[in-house]
Amino acid sequence: MTTDEDKELTVAEVAARLRVSEFAVRDWLRKGYLRGFRMGGTKAGWRIRPSEVQRYITEREEQTYRKDQP
Repeated sequence: MTTDEDKELTVAEVAARLRVSEFAVRDWLRKGYLRGFRMGGTKAGWRIRPSEVQRYITEREEQTYRKDQP
């Protein structure tokens, strides 16, 4: 039995969750800011685990918080 947490997300799903373009998500994946994997080569596209999306969000929030501190 799989849960929503176990299901890998597509680039489009991640883009919708983060409210950014699919181009931005692919760019982050290529640069290593966001970790994912390709299913069956380049034709099937990227897949990203929900826990990785949460890690990315948390890391960005912490960076923003640190910038705001005197």
